[in-house]
Amino acid sequence: MTKEITDPYYAALAHAAGQAYGVILFPRNATVFPIYEITAIVLAS
Repeated sequence: MTKEITDPYYAALAHAAGQAYGVILFPRNATVFPIYEITAIVLAS
């Protein structure tokens, strides 16, 4: 789905949501989630 999103802000949010959901299966995803969230915040400003 993220590859279909053209807006960088929404793409970063989609990545963040995917990483947050992936924590259930792969706990190391918890370290990557904030990076995508911060990216979305920066792109929004």
